[in-house]
Formats: sequence, C-alpha cells, structure tokens
Amino acid sequence: MVSMTRSQALAFSLLLLAYVAVSIAAGQYFGDSHLVNRLGAILSALGALMIIFQVRREVIFERRNRDDKIAIAGGKFGTADRARVENARLLRAGERHEQRMRIIVCIALMVFLGELLHGWGDVLLAGMTGTTHGGAVAGERAVAPARD
Repeated sequence: MVSMTRSQALAFSLLLLAYVAVSIAAGQYFGDSHLVNRLGAILSALGALMIIFQVRREVIFERRNRDDKIAIAGGKFGTADRARVENARLLRAGERHEQRMRIIVCIALMVFLGELLHGWGDVLLAGMTGTTHGGAVAGERAVAPARD
C-alpha cells in the first residue's frame, strides 16, 4: 500500500510549486500565455485522476477497519489478546486517518493550483511580463494585421 509521510507531503508541495514556476517560465520563454493555462489544466486533470486512486484507497482502508472489527467481535482472541488487537486496530485506524488527510490535502492543493493556472495563468504571465493577452506591451494598443 502506498503511504505518504510528512516529509513526502512537503516534497510533493514543493514539486507543485516548482511545476507552477516552470509553467510560467515556459509560457514566458515561448511567448505563449495560453501555454500556462494548458499546463494548469493538465495539473488539474492529474489531480482529478489522483482522486480516483484515493477513492480506491478509501475502500481498502474501510475494508481493513471492518475486518479488524469483525476479528475482534468474532471471539477469535482471548481476553488479553483481544485488548492488544483492539489497541493495534485503533492505532492503525489513527494512522489511516492521518494518511487520508495528507493525501487529500496534497490532491486539493494540486487541483487548486492547477485551476488557478488554468483560469488565471495567462493574466499572471501578462502582468509579470508587462504585456496584454494579445502580446502587446501594456499601455499600447495591439494592431490588427492589415488585410489585402
């Protein structure tokens, strides 16, 4: 089973911020502010895909919690063993809850940043480079190409 430690969650967050920076840099390098929007959409789509995997993990967590409760209630253990197994079950349930929260926060951050880039990436890039959406320098008017 996949798990995520605190340091891994921090590393994931830093990678997301690096992705945002690279997206903006790519848009600036290629002179295409809409590239930032597209890269944001990709990030959001990956976040949505991760939600599907998280739902699968939730089903596994719930099955394990149910199996632990059934094993304890089924009388398969003596009194001393039952207390030890119950303590282990509670500890595992707490660890599973902590895992859920870390993963959910990382997915939410991923989708949030992706949607910000998708919706506002071109505006952000235009503000940083002093251009308008059409590529003209701010304060100047974009001139339409002449028609023959």
